[in-house]
Amino acid sequence: MVDQRSDIWSFGVVMYEMLTGQRPFRGDYEQAVIYSIVNEDPEPITALRTGVPVEFERIIFKTLAKNPKHRYQSIEDVLVDLRRMKAEMDSKELLSRTGVRLPSRRRRRSTWLIPLVMVLIVTLAAVYFLEFQHPEAEGAPIPIAVADFLNETNEGELNGLSGMLITSLEQSRRLSVLTRTRMFDILKQMGRDDISRIDEALGREICQEANINVLVVASIRSFDELYTIDLKAFDIKQNKHLFATKEEGSGKSSIPSMIDKLAQKTRRELNEKSDEIQLTSENVADVITPNLEAYQQYFLGEQYINQLEHEKAQAAFHKAIELDSTFALAYYRLAYASWWGSENEDVQRAQLDKALQLIDRL
Repeated sequence: MVDQRSDIWSFGVVMYEMLTGQRPFRGDYEQAVIYSIVNEDPEPITALRTGVPVEFERIIFKTLAKNPKHRYQSIEDVLVDLRRMKAEMDSKELLSRTGVRLPSRRRRRSTWLIPLVMVLIVTLAAVYFLEFQHPEAEGAPIPIAVADFLNETNEGELNGLSGMLITSLEQSRRLSVLTRTRMFDILKQMGRDDISRIDEALGREICQEANINVLVVASIRSFDELYTIDLKAFDIKQNKHLFATKEEGSGKSSIPSMIDKLAQKTRRELNEKSDEIQLTSENVADVITPNLEAYQQYFLGEQYINQLEHEKAQAAFHKAIELDSTFALAYYRLAYASWWGSENEDVQRAQLDKALQLIDRL
């Protein structure tokens, strides 16, 4: 699975080459390089270049650990160790200037290290500051996640409304919405492979793991033909309630428009300008499907894909299309599931062609 620790590994590869003049994993052809990455340890840096502190080698080799759990878990952790090492080097340099002499050859060999470490610290600090520290800055997208709706209606076709809300929020240029697929990827990285529903508690864990600011939770209930959706938003980092809102409608056919209104209210509460909301808002029923039963089958298909059960996913997408023959997104995801399954290329191509014919609804 690819996450921020993959970037940390790549950073280690670059540092290794900066120090030694050669790559940590080598081969005469691509498969040989891949074999080296998976099975071989890099040659020790201290064997290739004299004067490199053992601590610097330890930092780099920790970024290159083959098991992501054994690497640095965040770029900030790399910064901490580099700053600590630089402070120790500065301290030794100060001692040498105040009368405690270090061996002259050793001093000459290490003079290039301090500028290099400073470059690395400044680079990493800039990356950390820009990527992680100020997502609320003016113009910067706000990371947001949506937990699965609490369905209190006992109507199974309403279990997938979180996906519908995600689709509606994704139209925003102000928000960076975590997809449901990505949420399950994060759960897998956390060792939680057996999850099928993301409740508020799990949503909070995912937000903390993925550095997400805002979590949205919602519930739907009904009384005869009256449906009510309650929505709340929380600031996960500061552990505080941001806002709450609700929508009511008559009959299940009103639910997509309720989702649209809730999405627009959420965007306004998160300081998106009204003209931007108006410019980028389309009715969610127009870009997916107005048929909630069809959408629930689509939602199940996505869940099966997350579980790598592609034949079940194909069956669910086929049911969605039977219920709404204009469901463009279902055709597209059916082609994806077919690619992983046993369907031949002509069948996949026909499914993609159908999605393209309905591009206005995609």
